[in-house]
Amino acid sequence: VQFVVIGDGAPEYKARLETLAADPAYNRNFSYRPFSEEGERLAVAYADVLANPSRYEPCGLNYMYGMSSGTLPLVSDRGGHVDLVSPG
Repeated sequence: VQFVVIGDGAPEYKARLETLAADPAYNRNFSYRPFSEEGERLAVAYADVLANPSRYEPCGLNYMYGMSSGTLPLVSDRGGHVDLVSPG
């Protein structure tokens, strides 16, 4: 299993993600990149599964990009997820 995390946020989380990505014990299976639209679209297009948990998701484009390229969206039952991702 390989994980790619793309995003920005609290500095302490970013620092921890950067540390994990640089650690030889994890760097073959874990990658972290700061958010960029191009990076997001490439990662989503090449992924098998897109995990997109959210407490509140008004629209979210990343899982729509994923569905258009055949990536399975794994989403919470909130907002735009309910409207655009159907089970089954």
